[in-house]
Amino acid sequence: SLLSPTDAGERRSAAISLIFASKICFATPSCMLIYPFSCLALTLFIAMHIILPATTSHAPRRTPRQMAGFTLVELITTIVLIGIISAIAASRFFERESFDVRGYADQVTTMLRYGQKLAIAQNRPVYVRFLQNSAAPGIYTGVALCFNSSNCSLATDLVVHPSGSNSRTTATSNACNANTSWFCEGLPSGLVMAISPSPAITGFYFDALGKPFALGDSFPSAQSSFVSRNVNINSSQAGASSTITIEQETGYVHQ
Repeated sequence: SLLSPTDAGERRSAAISLIFASKICFATPSCMLIYPFSCLALTLFIAMHIILPATTSHAPRRTPRQMAGFTLVELITTIVLIGIISAIAASRFFERESFDVRGYADQVTTMLRYGQKLAIAQNRPVYVRFLQNSAAPGIYTGVALCFNSSNCSLATDLVVHPSGSNSRTTATSNACNANTSWFCEGLPSGLVMAISPSPAITGFYFDALGKPFALGDSFPSAQSSFVSRNVNINSSQAGASSTITIEQETGYVHQ
């Protein structure tokens, strides 16, 4: 047990025995004279095999598994998973039209609801205009709010955006005559807007009670010829779509 102690108790006992023997060896002149190298070897043995292991015996030993790196199987599995995630998720980030469809539908929904509330608050009609390309009638380019049915031709007819500014995108600037304060939003590039059922309309208005009326209905009027309409916003490539509905009787706007 002195040469190969196995546990802490045996190690301490062996250390005490060897240290005592070493002291006797160095304290005895005859021993130092006859066996000098034996005393030195005994001291080195105590330092290397008893004292040093005792000072590090409390440290936890790392298993071969803990000291090892990643296996080839783990690396290949990780690469395959990253590839699958990239193929599915990354493509969604590059399909901007899908986000534009949802974003523009939300903008138009907010605009129509604001127009209805504004008509009630100010006790006057608020007109919703579906802007069209002057060079290609029937191609919608945006949506705007006005206080007059004559295509929002005067500055005083324009409904000011509640935040003081519209989105100021290139599409909005082109469709809204570069007017940044007008509550008008242009249709983003790559999207198509259609209104159903037929025939397509260029707009309608909310009366002072928030009820929708056709542009041909006089104000004030007891009877409305407006029928429920769907504003369909579609992506020309990604296949994304969103539909905004204006209910006939109440004017409730929802997607």
